Amino acid sequence: MIGVLEYEDSIFIKDLMKNISKPFQWISYHQLPAPFTNEYKVIIDRLSLQSEFLNTALKIQSVKGVYVINNPFSCDVLNKGVDMTFLSELGIPHPKTFILPSFDDKWDLGSSIGEVDWQIIKNEFSFPLVMKPILGWGWQDVFVINSLEDLKRKYEEVKDKELMIVQEKINADCFFRVFCVGKEKAKVMKYYPAPLGAGRIV
Repeated sequence: MIGVLEYEDSIFIKDLMKNISKPFQWISYHQLPAPFTNEYKVIIDRLSLQSEFLNTALKIQSVKGVYVINNPFSCDVLNKGVDMTFLSELGIPHPKTFILPSFDDKWDLGSSIGEVDWQIIKNEFSFPLVMKPILGWGWQDVFVINSLEDLKRKYEEVKDKELMIVQEKINADCFFRVFCVGKEKAKVMKYYPAPLGAGRIV
């Protein structure tokens, strides 16, 4: 049995399952023992990125032998700061990016994290720019910032909640996604973006 973890109105997943032509079930998790097992041999996941609970459930099932697509452990490496570093090392153009420090009242880290030097940000970027979570997904908490004053104000609102980045705004009229299989095969597909995974691939 194939399990599917995705919004049930997802056009992408409905088309995918139609082409696979195998019986499947929509997955719903409640309280879970650790470890646990169920009847799924394969799970197709496009939702756990948004939930630590779902991601943990899929990691447990992966360890127990279920083949999970996408690899739930890959969520641990979806860091835009690290992504930009890999792109730079590979010689791939990418938006100029700065990581802004976050401040969590839970821990006293002394002077290991300093305040933002706004003059450096002003010198490095032109406006508008984009501010977003370093681990964000689906256009959630993404802001187009039109001035340094707006940036300071928005940063003050979120700095104790999420680790944010600022990036130069790229005005694009064409988007693509690249699907990779087994680190050997890649397919580039045109993509019409939309928030919360509602974009279309053609």
